Amino acid sequence: MRKRMSTAGEQPSHSPEHRSEIRPDDLPRADRRSVEIRGFLRTDEGSRIAVVVVNLSYDGCRIETPVPLEPGTSVRLSTRLGEADAEVSWCSGTEAGLQFKGHSSVQAQEPAPRPQRESRRLPVVLSAKMKRFGRGGYEVPVSDIATSGCKVEFADRPDIGEAVSLRFDGLDPLEATVRWITDRNCGLDFARPLHPAILQMLLQRGTPPA
Repeated sequence: MRKRMSTAGEQPSHSPEHRSEIRPDDLPRADRRSVEIRGFLRTDEGSRIAVVVVNLSYDGCRIETPVPLEPGTSVRLSTRLGEADAEVSWCSGTEAGLQFKGHSSVQAQEPAPRPQRESRRLPVVLSAKMKRFGRGGYEVPVSDIATSGCKVEFADRPDIGEAVSLRFDGLDPLEATVRWITDRNCGLDFARPLHPAILQMLLQRGTPPA
């Protein structure tokens, strides 16, 4: 069991008047992967609150917080994965849900329209685990990425049109399709585009190409 956190100089109250009537299970959301990532929130008023992200998806996350958060409050989440602007969608006791800005969790459950090509890819060096279905996964270098796809260097050559999964550390696996192959590289199109906040986190995590 995780220890309850506290911020210096504050004695948080968890009385009923501070809690939202909305329960987390009342809200539709994409499947989320359990994690334990420490970070902090910054509010528009300048407050800095230490939090722990306990699950994460491509549309939002659940956090443990030492102080109650008001639903609708705009915050900036900072973790080792990077930073993202978000809005508090619910709060109950020591837990709260964050929705990344510019994303609807209801819409996230609908099939996303496929881009005609792809959004502009940004050069970066990342590591991810790619898995061909029915086979084991292995680490691959990701050399550039966009909301719609990325380029990876493979060890086990896939086929054009093959469905694969790609997982970045701390995030759910992404379903993708192989669109092209050349030498030791292949291009992947994501089945569902990345939220811009997630893309920004990945770019901040990576390093510039040599």
